[in-house]
Amino acid sequence: MKERKPKKMPCNLRFISILLGFLLCFLPVTGNAASTEPTRVYIDGVEVYFTQPPVVEKATTLVQLRPVYERLGIEMKWDGKTQTITSSKDQTIIVMQINSKEVTINGEPSTITIAPRIIDQSTFVPLRFIAESIGGEVLWDETGSRVDIISKHGRNVFLAALQNDLQQAEHWLEKGDLANYFSPTDKLTSLGAAIHHENIKIAEILLSFGADANAGVHGPSPYASPLESAIQKKNPEFVRLLLDYGADPSNSGKEGTALDAAKSILLAETNSAHKEKLEQIIDILQHKIQQDALILSEDKPLIPFNGGNPFRPYMGEWGSWGFLDDTGAVAIKPRFSFIAPFSEGLAFAVSKDRLQSGYIDKTGKFRFTFEFEPDLSSGEFKEGLAPVGKDDRWGYIDTSGQFIIEPQYDYAQLFSEGLASVEVNGKWGLIDKSGEIILEPKYDWIFPFRDGRALVHGERPGFIDTKGDLTIDFEALGILEYGQFSEKLASVRKDEKVGFINNEGQFVIPPTYKLTYNFSEGFATVFIDGKCGYIDSSGQLVIPAVYDSAYPFRNGQALVKRDGLLGFINTKGEVILPFTYTRVKGISTLHEFGPSMYRPFSDEADGMAILYKDDQVYYVFPDGKIVEPIKK
Repeated sequence: MKERKPKKMPCNLRFISILLGFLLCFLPVTGNAASTEPTRVYIDGVEVYFTQPPVVEKATTLVQLRPVYERLGIEMKWDGKTQTITSSKDQTIIVMQINSKEVTINGEPSTITIAPRIIDQSTFVPLRFIAESIGGEVLWDETGSRVDIISKHGRNVFLAALQNDLQQAEHWLEKGDLANYFSPTDKLTSLGAAIHHENIKIAEILLSFGADANAGVHGPSPYASPLESAIQKKNPEFVRLLLDYGADPSNSGKEGTALDAAKSILLAETNSAHKEKLEQIIDILQHKIQQDALILSEDKPLIPFNGGNPFRPYMGEWGSWGFLDDTGAVAIKPRFSFIAPFSEGLAFAVSKDRLQSGYIDKTGKFRFTFEFEPDLSSGEFKEGLAPVGKDDRWGYIDTSGQFIIEPQYDYAQLFSEGLASVEVNGKWGLIDKSGEIILEPKYDWIFPFRDGRALVHGERPGFIDTKGDLTIDFEALGILEYGQFSEKLASVRKDEKVGFINNEGQFVIPPTYKLTYNFSEGFATVFIDGKCGYIDSSGQLVIPAVYDSAYPFRNGQALVKRDGLLGFINTKGEVILPFTYTRVKGISTLHEFGPSMYRPFSDEADGMAILYKDDQVYYVFPDGKIVEPIKK
């Protein structure tokens, strides 16, 4: 069965007033002409990256439309035949046409000063038009090389933090106002205002709602980061809080790293009480650096969990996602709107305000972020590469976030044994890690390679080898597809019964069973008279068929169900964990729209699964360890 692909989730930023955008459509560039620095655009303190730099035409600055619209959460549709752009948010719809100053707002005609145009295959529009179309404002710095777009969404929270009003900050955050906001006038973020007042309660609620603990460290910034500000305030409690929410002590600011800054301030300090606090801060920073290094070196499995509302993104509810460690305690605080399980030490994550997307490491810090909005079903890392969706096309990135295979496919699957299946015009083929086509797209579906064979669906179903040749032709052999290769054997159906073949297509275990699962650690589940047991690779029944269901063995133990309850047995069939659990599901199905073929204890999600005892949740690790989440 083909995996169901989740739809791309729209951002849910508040769209304020669109009409203002058509009153003032040009932005003078006073001061910019004399500057040799390229124009940098920031929206609510977060830099917007363009594939082509802004240009000036008739004293008006024009920028690429798509990156700014994506950052502001405005939906956009493009009609190539008429070269029409339809932008929408909430109940407002704007229609523009390339090279035309005539536009419509909810069907009403209007005129703008500078028409949208295409430059090198990218749509450019006046910057002031974009800013004011959302009811925002535009502020230039003195050199003209930085422009800040203030979208207003988040300003209420900022004002509450600036006024040191916890109740109002909580009120506006719960109403959906953003925790990240930058005021160029005050040169502060909302979090910076809380640090200024040393109000740790406001800071903590801002961080729990997604305030960026590393604000100001993403690229050059003239302003201190939250961690630098907390050090300057000589506040150990604030430093510890920021580190708990992902502040990176290794980031360099105006005074070097946070540790460098703390040591520098300590050298100049004469007040003994302040010196004591700075020494505490230095100890906290050094401990965190050592702790992070240990986490990365050990690479222990982490469990995704939702510490907020139910995850229903189609209803605008994203939850608050973090990770638990192997004791059930919180390892990464719930501060993401979306996460995927870790693979090869990295996990896809989206920030709470959904303005940053990328991959985090097991310390909870973004290893890299994208300058575009990736598809939410962007994949896990396998064999050093991960499939990522960009603008409805898919390619592969390496662990630095660089595209090794440029986005060009309709969809893409994980690499396995050096090959990956990709979709082009509804058909699937194979590529290698250089992007070279090994098999032209011609199948309805291609499963991942295992033991040098991949199951294919289409006009001639069967198994192909790594050259793309059909080596096991189901039709020619009179058999039907059933399972995939595992431990050199694959289950297939013939004459309504299931058995196992080798990679030459020959039956090793005759087709005598109604149902089977793949081999794992020398055992395979078989169904006999409605019950499950296990056979070995010779086909001998070694564990009697007495269970309602039976999952593959991992580390010498298997989860089985008997009389409606789940427990564990060893390879001798002996019970090693009593039958007390009521249901099980895989970590990878936490998001509900995740791939339906993921099974508990599969290789995905570090081989972990979730057990339930009525409403109580437990996590099962690959070594069989079971923990109850602490979530503190």
